[in-house]
Parts: sequence; structure tokens; C-alpha cells
Amino acid sequence: WYNRVQFLQLMFNSVKKITRQTRVIPTIWLMEDPITYHKLYEKAFRGQNTIGYYMHMNTPLTDDDKKDLENAKLDVATYHAYLGDSTSYTDVGWDIKRNQPNIIKRGEIKPIEYTLSHIKCKNLDDMAKLLRVLKAPHDMKDYGDTDEAVYRELYKDGAIRIEFEFPNNAKRILYLGGFDNYYEQDSDEFIIKEEQFEQYYKYFEPFIEKFKDARAASIAKDVEVALNLTEIEPKLIRGLLDQGYVYDEILDLFR
Repeated sequence: WYNRVQFLQLMFNSVKKITRQTRVIPTIWLMEDPITYHKLYEKAFRGQNTIGYYMHMNTPLTDDDKKDLENAKLDVATYHAYLGDSTSYTDVGWDIKRNQPNIIKRGEIKPIEYTLSHIKCKNLDDMAKLLRVLKAPHDMKDYGDTDEAVYRELYKDGAIRIEFEFPNNAKRILYLGGFDNYYEQDSDEFIIKEEQFEQYYKYFEPFIEKFKDARAASIAKDVEVALNLTEIEPKLIRGLLDQGYVYDEILDLFR
């Protein structure tokens, strides 16, 4: 194609169907006590890294190493026990925990139809950006992977399926990664059916706003400590987060 506009117009006009089956949400949304969850998650995350470190050591462990390893294993076990306890969750959270969709059973997860506006594709410039990030399943396969394994990962990731049908009746199916920027990096994740998301979101929304403010205040403190600055306004950090900046990018802005 030598005419960029014609090509983008063809792609824009050839979108036949857009669907999504699952949504990935942070586990912390489901918790009765988010602060306790967050602390346990951080300790388990560090513990898992510690376990990995000692597993790959080529020298015998010292007594201090063994003690460190046992503490790390305890932190990981404590976190998983917390996740398995129904009292750790809100009523809605436990309902989601108990009813995780079965990605193996075909037909269980109902696809919900999207439009181009759902994926912020309103003009040809948007289409150009979209085409840069779309992926075909065969491009995602690693050595030894099966098609089924790739499709299961797409469902688990909340990917968006986009079907193109061209004037010669040729079809092409591409996927848009399902990551939603809730700017929640310090949490495991749960899968829910897309058809349930709007139903559940009203329960999450008040917490999400509180969490975003708390996250902004926490990052503001980190910036102050890391860069020896004073009185970083959390509202400024919240604005950056809302614009899509991530933790490391925010630190770089203040350097």
C-alpha cells in the first residue's frame, strides 16, 4: 500500500465485530481489609523472590540463609492462606472468588459486543495506533505452544477480539491485550466474566477512588524519600496516574 490514508480507511471500514469475554481485576478490590491484604501481598512477593534466589544458589546455605528461606516460605504460605479464607473478602468479593469462570469449558463465557468507541478508536489516527498493538494468535505462540494454550491465555488476560472482513470476503482475527489501566500494580488478579463487570463495578467504584488517592499519597512519599524532596502534593501524583503514568515514569519526572 502506497496510500496510508486509503489503507487506514480500509481497515477502519472492515471492522466487522468486536467482542470481549473476560475482564481482569485486581484482587485487592475484593478484600474486606485492603491494607492488610496489601501488606501480606508485599511480604509474599518479596518472599517468592527470596525463595527463587536461594533455589538458584550454587553454594551451601548458611544457618542465616536457611532462616531467611524459612521466613520467606512462611510469608508466602500466610498470603495464600489469607486468599483462601472467606472472611478476608467482602460479600461481593467472595462471590467472585467462588464463581471464577472456567476458561477450559467452551461456551461458558458469553462474548459481549464492543464498538470501536469502546477501544478508543474514533478516527484514522486512532486506527493507526491500534494496528501497532494488535496481535494474531499465531504470532503469540512460543515453541511447543498449541493454539488452545494461546486462546486460554487470551481469555485469562481479558483480551479483546477484533474481526476484520474485507471486500474480497477474506477475514482476519486479531487481539488487543486486555490490560485495563486501574494503575494497580501491587496485587494479584482475578478473572470475571465481561457480562458481569458492569454489575459488579458499582460495588468496586467507591473503593477504587479511595485506593487511587491512597496510591497517589504513597507514591508522593516515595518520591520525597527517593529524591530528597519535600511536600510533594498527592493531587499532582493522582493527576499523573489518571493520565496513564506508571510508578517509574513518575519518579523520572521528578529527577
